[in-house]
Amino acid sequence: MHKKMIMANFSKSAGTYDDHARVQKICASLLLEICPRDGISRVLEIGCGTGIYTELLAEKYPTAKIVSVDISEEMVNAARAKGLGANVDIFSADAECLDMGMGYDLVTSNASLQWINGLDGFFSSVAGALSPGGSLCFSIYGPETFWEMQSVLEEVFGERALIEAARFKCLTDIERSMSGLFSRVEIVEQRCGVDFPDMVSFMRDVRLSGTRGEGLLKKVFFGREKLKAIEDAYIKKCGRIIATHQVFLVTGRKRG
Repeated sequence: MHKKMIMANFSKSAGTYDDHARVQKICASLLLEICPRDGISRVLEIGCGTGIYTELLAEKYPTAKIVSVDISEEMVNAARAKGLGANVDIFSADAECLDMGMGYDLVTSNASLQWINGLDGFFSSVAGALSPGGSLCFSIYGPETFWEMQSVLEEVFGERALIEAARFKCLTDIERSMSGLFSRVEIVEQRCGVDFPDMVSFMRDVRLSGTRGEGLLKKVFFGREKLKAIEDAYIKKCGRIIATHQVFLVTGRKRG
């Protein structure tokens, strides 16, 4: 994935993200429930964005040292502005190039690892950053995210795999990448749907949340007539304009 484009999208949406991150907020609450309750003194959060999940972590682990990073400086500034506490350190960094350090009891990430290009290398770095028996807990979107849109676009344009989500990792990919590094790997799938009054509102929501990735994987023209055709096909297929996110909630413990 084009990292600079993804970073630019999120940077542009730093001021509007919280108002359009409905699924991300659901994922954050679900993820927090599967994080360990006890024995957590140091936490590393990857892809903190505007601090929605960071705030929940700070509430759950009030005495822990929490280090939160995001690739977008604008997102980091928005998170810092929330004043999440003296125990929370937030800074800008590319997680795939980050020297994570060592000694964390928990590494966690909410709805961001689908943007990582090399999960194998990333998970290896995480394992190195965790203390023996430390936990990795994250939520990640799967390739069936926005399946309704994918299906409708295939119907209207006659092209397959048009949207960014088609390239997200599936459950077996995640299991394979984690298998040699983590034990007790558990993956639970959830489906989170959001309704919109029309296609314009849907597309606006994606733009203002910064989650468009590289946009459509093939160039197609979205004129007024095409947009109307997409909306009609969407309603015929689904009965309404709904965007479903395939979410994997994943936990694992460092081996050794």
